[in-house]
Amino acid sequence: MKRTTNNERDPQVDLARARTVEETEWARAGIPARYWDTILKQLKFRSCGFGTQKKGPKVTAAQQRQALRQVIVEPMRQLVVLGSFPTDEGALAAASSVLCQAAGEGAFVQMIDAAYARERLPKETNIYAVHNLMNHSSNERVEQVRDLLLRWRRPAKLVVVAGCKDPYSFCVNRLCLRPDAVGFIADPS
Repeated sequence: MKRTTNNERDPQVDLARARTVEETEWARAGIPARYWDTILKQLKFRSCGFGTQKKGPKVTAAQQRQALRQVIVEPMRQLVVLGSFPTDEGALAAASSVLCQAAGEGAFVQMIDAAYARERLPKETNIYAVHNLMNHSSNERVEQVRDLLLRWRRPAKLVVVAGCKDPYSFCVNRLCLRPDAVGFIADPS
C-alpha cells in the first residue's frame, strides 16, 4: 500500500474529504484539498519583473493580487503565469485559491496536469489552471501546454510553473505567449 505525504495529491482522498457540494466539485476539478480554504491574502507575493529581470517594470504584490482578483470577477481570455521557487507550492496555492473563489462565484473551473495536457475541456469551463510544469520541463511537454492554451482561448488560463524565479520570461521564451499578468509567490511554510 502506497503512503502519501502532504505534498502528494490523491484524488480519491480529496474526494473523501469533501464536506460540501462545493468541495466535492473542487476535488473533481483536481484542486488539492490542502488549498480549499486558502485565500489570496494569506499568500506571500514577491515583487517580480514584467519582462527581463534587469529591464522592464516591476510588478508589486498588490498588483499581482489585483490581477488575480480580476480573473475571479471577470474570467475572460486572460493568461496569467504563476511561479514559485523552489517548488510549485506557492503558485499552486494561488491558482487553487483563484479557482475555489471563482467556483464560489458560479464559474466552472478545471485543474489540468501538464502531463495530460491533451485532455478536452468541457465547453462551459470559465477558468482552467495548468500545473505540473517546471522551468526545466521537456520541450514536448511545454509544446503540449502551449497547444492547450491556444486551443482553449476563451476561458481564463492560469499556468503554474515550479522552480521559476521569472515567470514572465518563462512564458515568453518557452511557451512563446505573452501573459496578461504574472505572479511570483513564496512557497507556504
